[in-house]
Formats: sequence, structure tokens, C-alpha cells
Amino acid sequence: MIIELLNHYARSHDFTKSQLHGAYRKKRQLLKDYGFDFKIKNSFDLYTFEIISRGFENEQAINDAINLLKNQNEDVLRHLNYQERQRFFHQEIGRIVENLPCFSYGCDIYIPYYNRKVNEYIVSDYEALGLKKYQLILKNPDRNQLDIFKHYGLAPYAGDFCDLERLGENDGRVAFYSREFNLIYFISKEDLQIQELVLKDKWFKGDYTREQIETLAGMIISDEDDILIYDYLAQENLLSDKFIKKTEKKWRK
Repeated sequence: MIIELLNHYARSHDFTKSQLHGAYRKKRQLLKDYGFDFKIKNSFDLYTFEIISRGFENEQAINDAINLLKNQNEDVLRHLNYQERQRFFHQEIGRIVENLPCFSYGCDIYIPYYNRKVNEYIVSDYEALGLKKYQLILKNPDRNQLDIFKHYGLAPYAGDFCDLERLGENDGRVAFYSREFNLIYFISKEDLQIQELVLKDKWFKGDYTREQIETLAGMIISDEDDILIYDYLAQENLLSDKFIKKTEKKWRK
């Protein structure tokens, strides 16, 4: 298959030396203190970390702002009934979250390790989160990749929570581009299985344009014939002469 051929002669990349991994090393102890302790096994795991990290930052920003509001308006809140407090927090929290990263999944999701109902109540009915059933969720968030996937599928990876760029999809897979690692991820919608395609063979000195990256991803997502994909890369001068020399005869047998 064309992906295996390209990856075999690809430029190697060590994800542990990336900026993303550096950010992970800086923040992992803080997140671990709050119960988020997971191992980074590959480059894609770093984007899950990025989603959890930004969600954690959102939660901290919301909680800090609400605690400040409560302290500053203690006397006022004491004299309000439930519906009045609900309106008060809805208005104030709306201002708080206005500039926070989020993605849409039936409602705006600001903290992806909580389910949709909790995220909805954060903005629309903050007081309801004091109920016992929601307190249990808040104290035991979903801490791993599969839990987040269970709630939201691949939506968090296409939003503001990580730096992946969505390229396209078919019925079974979604393609994302990583600038950090210069590769394309093809991810199963059903079970989160990941196939990587590293751009550039190890002798290629040029760069792909955004249009070329999108076209390549689209051809693979559309299950185009491998020969057509190979020919496209050759015609666009995206393969080194050495790569072509090493592969063309085998490829065309």
C-alpha cells in the first residue's frame, strides 16, 4: 500500500523532542496532581494531552471567576431565589467563556473530559452542578482518550482544543494534518485506530503546499488507486529522485 511505502522511506521524527512533548513535560505533574495521569505512547497522544490541558485551563478559569463573583456578590446572592441566581450566573458565566476555546457538540463544550450535560449546565444552570449526581462527575472526570472519544467522537480534535487541522473524511475515517510532525493522521471514527502518513521521503528537500496536502489526503480517504496517488506525487515533484529510483520498478510490477 502507498502509505506503507512512503512511511518506509520517510524522514524519521522523534516526538519526544517536539515542542508539544516539552509542554507535556512541563504540565504533566500539575495534571497528575488532579488525577490526570496517562502515558504518552505516540505523537497523537500529545494532542489528546493538549485537549485535556486546555480543558483543565478552561475549568480553572471558570472556577476562579465564579469564586470571585461569589465573594464579591455574597450579600446579593443570599437574597436571590434559585431562578434569580440561575439568571445571574448564566449572564456572568457567558461573559467568562466568551474568549475560551470550545467546540460544538449539541452545545458549546468547554471542558471535554466532562459529558455534554455538565458542559451545558456550566453555562446555562451553574447552580444545578451542586446536585450530588453532578458533584460525583466533577470529582471523577473522564481522564483518558477513549472516555473523551466515547462522549464526543473526534470533534475535540477538530476544534480549538488542539493544533491539528482537519483535512477531510469519509464514512469510516477522518484525516488530520499535524504541522508539528509534518504528517497526516487517518483516524477511524469507530474505534480511534490511527494510521500515520509521514510527508516527505528522507531525501526530499522541498515542502508540500496546503493544497497538495489536502489533495493527497483526499485521494487516500477516497480510496484512490495507489498507482494514481504515486503518479500524483511524482507529477507534483513531491518525491525525491532517489525515492523514485528505489521504488518505481517494484511499484509497477
